[in-house]
Amino acid sequence: MELKENSHQLLATLFADIQGYTALMQNNEELGVRLVEEFKTTLTREVEDHGGRVIQFYGDAIMAVFPSSVDAVSAAEVAQKAFNSAGDIPVRIGINCGDVLYREGNIFGDSVNIASRIESMGVPGSVLLSKEVEGHIKNKQNLITKSLGVFEFKNVNEGIEVFALTSPGITRPLPTQLKGKFKRGFQVKEEKTPEQLKLERNRKIAKVALPLGSTIVLMIVVAFLVGGGATKWILLGAVPIFLTMIGRIISIQLYDDPDALKKEAAKDKLDEKKRQRQEKRQAKIDSRNAKRAKKGKVERVKPAPPPIA
Repeated sequence: MELKENSHQLLATLFADIQGYTALMQNNEELGVRLVEEFKTTLTREVEDHGGRVIQFYGDAIMAVFPSSVDAVSAAEVAQKAFNSAGDIPVRIGINCGDVLYREGNIFGDSVNIASRIESMGVPGSVLLSKEVEGHIKNKQNLITKSLGVFEFKNVNEGIEVFALTSPGITRPLPTQLKGKFKRGFQVKEEKTPEQLKLERNRKIAKVALPLGSTIVLMIVVAFLVGGGATKWILLGAVPIFLTMIGRIISIQLYDDPDALKKEAAKDKLDEKKRQRQEKRQAKIDSRNAKRAKKGKVERVKPAPPPIA
């Protein structure tokens, strides 16, 4: 694959590395060296066989480019299946497609940075792709993908939707395993199980059905007990308000958080203690200032020095 010096090109960039390589070298240097050699040999062969080009090796990592996303993903799939079948080379791969600048044997650009970020959030045995790459391969029936969601990476302005290759022999990461180079404060959304979705549905039903049902029943009871007159209508007007509150409490206890009310009470108690401590502290400060004022030891503010002409 030929690349023109100082030229911008639309290429698919592939990053791959061996996860936990530093610890592996510390525990078994001979095994670490052997795995790196197998890692480099396998990926170099697959990159070249799929029309790509290795740009650089970084110890236990590799960066390569391809003329098309299909070639990049196909190479990654074959290589990752080989690593997974071997069972002792924990490789993660990330791929992005975009404009890159080739200069002095290296490539530069936002597309390269995004590919590196996507690779960093992978797990051993996985192949992760950007939305751009997924759009190029979605019509290829042998390349199956699954969206993992939108992620906010460091030094990347906009969120990036990331897809996992889910072909047989390829590992799909769980949401709890995704720990990449994200922006501060960004949290990975957990994938909800069918049981969690069912519980959420029950919560919504409870929040409506419990207050409504209890209101109707007690309104009937009150209307039966109260014979008539203005008192009846006043009670009937007040009952829905109180029963809605009661139903809401019941629904929280049953479906939201059984300890919600206890937590709220504990929080109020903690806030009250904080307020009391602040009041005592302020009272001590006021008392100390008053004593100083009586003794004439009032703090004086030094005048500011005259401006320099």
